[in-house]
Amino acid sequence: MAPAREIGEEQGKRYPRVKSTFLQKSKYKHLLDDPQVNRWFRNLLRGSAVTAAERLRRLGWLCEHFDTTPQEMAKLSRGKAEAFLYDMVSVLEGHGKRSSYISNLLKAAKSWFKFNRKHLEVDIRLARESGIYDKEKAPTTPELRRILDAADPRQKVGISLMAFSGFRDQTLGDYTGIDGLKISDFPEMEIKDGIVDFKALPTRVICRPPTSKIGYEYLSFLNDEGCDYLKAYLEERMRPRKKETRTRPRVLPFHYALRPGVSTVARLVHDGHP
Repeated sequence: MAPAREIGEEQGKRYPRVKSTFLQKSKYKHLLDDPQVNRWFRNLLRGSAVTAAERLRRLGWLCEHFDTTPQEMAKLSRGKAEAFLYDMVSVLEGHGKRSSYISNLLKAAKSWFKFNRKHLEVDIRLARESGIYDKEKAPTTPELRRILDAADPRQKVGISLMAFSGFRDQTLGDYTGIDGLKISDFPEMEIKDGIVDFKALPTRVICRPPTSKIGYEYLSFLNDEGCDYLKAYLEERMRPRKKETRTRPRVLPFHYALRPGVSTVARLVHDGHP
């Protein structure tokens, strides 16, 4: 068996970059050409694609604006690494950056230092923020009605699952667009001969561990109105498509074929993945 070092070097040659569609437009995806950054990113990716992508972006931002590289940061001694973090916070505060923004950059930097065996115990105090989310509120029932009235059939499905079932957007479809709610996650929904029917209303909806924020499966329900939107949308999707003409344009863009148990609701609600 080849030594671990040789195996790592060979993997670095074969997989210089993580082939993830959500990184295709990333300004800092070139950082993954570095084997150590690639390992750090892959390790984060096993836990959360969102966290991995965000920390890569923030590490890239730090390197760009503080004229350094991940390799140079990794070579810093523990004392110099701590000084770098304190100075970074002071500079960002001087540029008027919010504490929440600085905190996210700190998390990325600490994560990179920790991966390179530098466990920093720094007590960096950030200014308290207030009033940022004071004006945010959940829509009232009349406001939700206006939102639904203005939405197209596909959007109505997504809005209903969030408003009536209490799902977050990444339960409908994850950050990568690979996983999300599936047709099979509606155990009381039946599809036969192009007709969608529900055995019970409200109908059960299962949130599986991969799309659950808490990491384990739980059960929710979709009310009568949400089921009506889902039924109408799926049945429209299953109708045979006719050739479009200038006199009869297609009103709604339906891009994906219905594949029960495979297609995710995210692919029914969002564009971007064939």
